Amino acid sequence: MEFLANNNSGKTYLLKDEQKIIKELAQGKRFVSVQKSDEKTVPLIDWKYLLILLVLSLSIEWFTRKYFGLI
Repeated sequence: MEFLANNNSGKTYLLKDEQKIIKELAQGKRFVSVQKSDEKTVPLIDWKYLLILLVLSLSIEWFTRKYFGLI
């Protein structure tokens, strides 16, 4: 492992050096935090449901007028 670390410009650590590893990773410039945001836009009025409601109400009005002989 030490040979591999030296060939890749890395360092070797022992298990007892865990605080040293954490400190070097936190202060290093290799790992920077990246924040991504995904924004989804939703319309205020859902036009499909509004269209269905409009067609349904007009068809109910037509059937009631037809039933009572107003058309």
